Amino acid sequence: MPRDRIPAHYTNRFKARAVEDWRAVRASGTSRRAFAESSGFPHPSLQNWECKYSRLAQESQRQPRASPNLPPVPSRASRLTLSGSGHKPDTAPIEDTLCVFIKDERRLEHIVTVDFIIDMATELMPEVMGPKSPDAKTSWCQRFLHRDHLTIRRICRCHLSRKWLR
Repeated sequence: MPRDRIPAHYTNRFKARAVEDWRAVRASGTSRRAFAESSGFPHPSLQNWECKYSRLAQESQRQPRASPNLPPVPSRASRLTLSGSGHKPDTAPIEDTLCVFIKDERRLEHIVTVDFIIDMATELMPEVMGPKSPDAKTSWCQRFLHRDHLTIRRICRCHLSRKWLR
């Protein structure tokens, strides 16, 4: 289903609670179909959520790992979907924290460059980012920015050089 057609209230937390409510009501003899209709969501959806309940509960209670020197990031319980089965980047544990940090730096009107992002990622996960070549780090940074819909702000209306920005 296209993202714009997914109801906003069908978050991971909502799905897990719906399954918990269904399991509580099931003891009284109510059918799954009747419960789904009374709750206002499709019967097949409840059936799918029940199959995925262990992952839904885990995602709605998960606290992401964060570096001790950066602010914690809220859990992904309010997201609409579970993690997909596709390839996950090695840096997935730090990407939410890194994204929040970048936005905070921009809010403080600090200049955030690709080199700055790479240095921060290397500091947070030296075992993953350390052995990569400079080109691989730049490529990772571009993919990270694309995944999180971030852009590098262009500095084009001033005569200052890049050396001054560092």
